[in-house]
Amino acid sequence: MNFQQKLLGFNNSTIVLIQLICTIFWFLPFVLNKEPQTSFSISFLGNTIFQYSPLTAAFIQYFFISTIGFIINNILKSLQIIPLNNLFFYCCFIFIFSITPQAQYFNTTSISFFILLLALYYLLTMFQSEAVFKAFNCMFFLCIATLFNIEFIWFIPFFWVGFILLKAFTKNTFLASVFGLLTFIIALLSIVYLINDWYVIENYFAIGKKIDFLNFKYFSINYIEFFEYIYFFVFLIFYIIICFINRYEQNNILYIYYSFFIFFTIFLVFIYFINSNFYKEIWMPLLSLIAFFSTFYYNSKQTKFSNILLSIFVLLGVCYRLVNLFV
Repeated sequence: MNFQQKLLGFNNSTIVLIQLICTIFWFLPFVLNKEPQTSFSISFLGNTIFQYSPLTAAFIQYFFISTIGFIINNILKSLQIIPLNNLFFYCCFIFIFSITPQAQYFNTTSISFFILLLALYYLLTMFQSEAVFKAFNCMFFLCIATLFNIEFIWFIPFFWVGFILLKAFTKNTFLASVFGLLTFIIALLSIVYLINDWYVIENYFAIGKKIDFLNFKYFSINYIEFFEYIYFFVFLIFYIIICFINRYEQNNILYIYYSFFIFFTIFLVFIYFINSNFYKEIWMPLLSLIAFFSTFYYNSKQTKFSNILLSIFVLLGVCYRLVNLFV
């Protein structure tokens, strides 16, 4: 049984080994005294609630990402995107996060990312049942995510387009989502009225107005960051193309999901270009998409080429993490 087949099945020893390697990668910076020198914080409506050390942020994010990985893996099973007794997505998910330094510390964006996943779950399951109820929850949760990170407001128009892509757009679902948005606005205004501090909300949402169209300031990068871009984006694009070529082997539901996540990828890149502030927010959704498309591909193709591709993906990822730590 090869490495890929072990991942596609439930093999306890393989999962434990991968988890151990990812744990070492995650906390090795603290052993080498290369952890960030700044503290991390949680903010709500732009105001810092509390601060904590980098080690605390790393521990929380480690358990947070591990839990999220298992949850998403089970959701993909329930949606029949991956078969039962399959932990490939979880392994890929935790591995990608363990080699990406900017995604390894718990902060305000982590909370918004979790709430975004809740909204995505409601969106992806709208066509199954209770579409109106899920449309309301989808938009309401998405609005809550903006309270922690205003940049997530960009996802609101994307979700409406997602209704169409997932064949869940009707007059009732659209009105339910609008009602979810209005409910959030009314609740927020009520809270601000009770605390009698309108300046807080005015100042916070003014942050969302900062749009730097086609600002390339983040493209002045060193060779490690250049490799980071090449590694993640090349593999993401390659997996997307491979999945597209083999789409005829998938059923209609899987192809709908695949099309949705393709649009999600394009949306993230587009928003990044028109709003450079989105740089920090893009990493967790982007890494999740790489894990999704790789899982989508490896569950349909178990060939010598896919084994070689998986080996290259893992090897380059390990090299990138080591270079990041020791250079």
